[in-house]
Amino acid sequence: MEGLLPEVTALAVHLSPAVVATIWAVLSRAPRVKGLMFVTAKLVTLVVIAVLLFGYLSGVLCRGSALKGYVQCNLVPLPLANLTLELYLLSMSVLALWCIAMVVICVSAEVDAMREGDNIR
Repeated sequence: MEGLLPEVTALAVHLSPAVVATIWAVLSRAPRVKGLMFVTAKLVTLVVIAVLLFGYLSGVLCRGSALKGYVQCNLVPLPLANLTLELYLLSMSVLALWCIAMVVICVSAEVDAMREGDNIR
């Protein structure tokens, strides 16, 4: 159980932007925000699960570590396994930038929708 708890916690932390995006999409009245946030939630979920699964499988199927380098791998090509850390950092950086951009766009859309609602009344 001690070995599983950190992995489950890491998955929950990495998927938290997807949960926030889904909640925002459900609560929003702006159609543009709903669409962008649902896409963001799906993208975050897909990338996080793929990257964490690849990292976990590299750790299980390869001898060595992601930091020091793998020396032997089963099923995963050795050069690809040695890019585990770089792949993780690049993926999470791109996701962070995507999420920041979507928050800025969606806040702007929400403000525009609130202004349009005030002008109608």
